[in-house]
Parts: sequence; C-alpha cells; structure tokens
Amino acid sequence: MRMREIDTRQVLEQAARHLANVPGRKSLIWISEAFSLHWKYLDFTPDILEAGRKLNDAAVALYAIDPRGVGGALEGQTSVANAEYGGVHTQEQIRAPMIGEGRFPAPFGFDTMGFLAGLTGGRRFVNDNGIEKLIQAAADDGEFTYTLGFYPAQEDRDGVRHSLMVAVAKQGINLRYRQNYLASPAATANDNPALRQLLTDAADSLQVELSAAASPDEANPGSWQVKVNVNVRGLQLTHEDAKYAGGIDVSFHVEGAGKVVTKTLKIAIPDDQFAAFLENGIDTSLTIETTGGAGAVRVVVQDRNTGAAGSVTVPLKER
Repeated sequence: MRMREIDTRQVLEQAARHLANVPGRKSLIWISEAFSLHWKYLDFTPDILEAGRKLNDAAVALYAIDPRGVGGALEGQTSVANAEYGGVHTQEQIRAPMIGEGRFPAPFGFDTMGFLAGLTGGRRFVNDNGIEKLIQAAADDGEFTYTLGFYPAQEDRDGVRHSLMVAVAKQGINLRYRQNYLASPAATANDNPALRQLLTDAADSLQVELSAAASPDEANPGSWQVKVNVNVRGLQLTHEDAKYAGGIDVSFHVEGAGKVVTKTLKIAIPDDQFAAFLENGIDTSLTIETTGGAGAVRVVVQDRNTGAAGSVTVPLKER
C-alpha cells in the first residue's frame, strides 16, 4: 500500500510539473480506486497534502473518477442513502468521512479521492456505471471558470500554509476552488525537481523550452552527435555591464547506461546581440557513445539561477 501511494503521488507531481507552464486552469482526470488516507499504522495525509499543493501551484484541478461503478448497498462500495450511510447524498454533496469517523468507515479510496479533489477545486465522481459520461462531465466542468488572484505583502510570506475561502452573495451557487496556498518567501530548491527525477520522468518538463536531435557521427562509428537548442525566454538572466548573464546545465543520459554527462554553459550575451539570441536560442552539442541496443538519449536543461528545467527524449535511429 505504501508503494501504491508513492507511485500515485509521483505521477500526480510529474503531471503538475508538466502542466505548470501551460497558462490558465487545467483539469486532470484521475480514474482509480485510489487508496485510503489511513491504512493500518500509516497516515498518507502529509504526502497527499504535498501533492495537492503542487497541483494547486500548477493551477491544476483534479477530478477523481471511481471506475467500480454502482456498488452493493451492503458491500460498503456505495454512497447512496442506505442502512449504512443514512441521508440523501448527491455527487456534488458527497464528502466521505475519514476512516474512523462516524459509525462506518468510508468506502475504500473515497476519502483520498475527495480530499484531493476538494483541495484543488475539482470534483469526485462515484457510484455510477457511466464512466464515459463521468469523464465528459469532468472535462466540461472546467469550460467556464473565473481566475481570482491576490499577492501577499513580503512581510506576510511566512512559509506557512493558509486556508482560502471564496464566497458570493447570490444564493444557490456551488463554488469549487483550491483550499489553501503556501505563503513561500521565495522559490526554493525543493520546488524544482532534481536531475535524477528529470531523467526518469515519463513526461517531459516544460519550464525551459528546448529541442534536440541526434544523428550518427560518421567519424566515430557507434557514436551519435546530439544537437540541442535552448530557448532563452525560459531562462532567468541578470542584466549588468551591458550584458545578459546566467548559466545552464545540459545533461545527457543514454537509455540503459548508468553514466550522465553534464555540460555547464555560462551565458554572457551583449545587449546588441540579445534580440538575435531571443530569436535563435542557444545551441550546444555533444558526441555520445552507445552500446548494445540503446534506443534513446534523455536531454535535460536546467537554469542554474532558478532550477527551472526542460527535458526531452530523443530516439536514436539510423537514417
């Protein structure tokens, strides 16, 4: 159960990183039986809170869909009114109790699904056999949204998580929104993925835009030349002495190999050349050796000032 929770959290965090630079509100549909927030002596609440924070920071609303469909009234798999769960429940109103609350435990996984959906302003869909209909309802829910924002003063950035509440004067309106925010004084290294994560993530990171291509090195059989182009617009550069300065790390990892090669590039662009670099980007390349049936190379670019990253997987195919 612990490994199931870790795998789920890592996938949700990868999705958040992948979507972070996509503008506007995003919807993430999670089809799963999930897992309970509490399992025997384990409490997954802190980890799920952290996953919810990263989804919120990326403006992602999570929609949890239970694929088990309608469950039997006596099997603990339904939320409709019955002997175990008295009262009338709708999909909008359902809020499964935590394990141990009330007379009966929540159906397995409902608490985690509702917890994450509530934290991020999404919805939870349960007790319905029409999974296609539920997926469509989740997609449609984000069609019309309002974006509200505020900016705490620097002295209020205390590194503490604060609750959020949104209210409207009109009666009968159902509001869904993220439930909290972290008043972080500044971005920290923990807010950005480590190189190891970037090399193994299934999804590409989009914080820094890059493109890469590989071709056989004719002068060195068994080797490939990997050319990389980095978009300057995704980098944080300082301006001083009539130059834009910064630095990037460009890492290369061949599929199946243990070694990672990293090139560090210092950036110093004169003012009169900056427009050209904005248009054309920064180019670099590396010749890599492959063994056996290596089929791809992973390329990762990280901004040395902020830790923001971009990544891409390049197939190694003979022409």
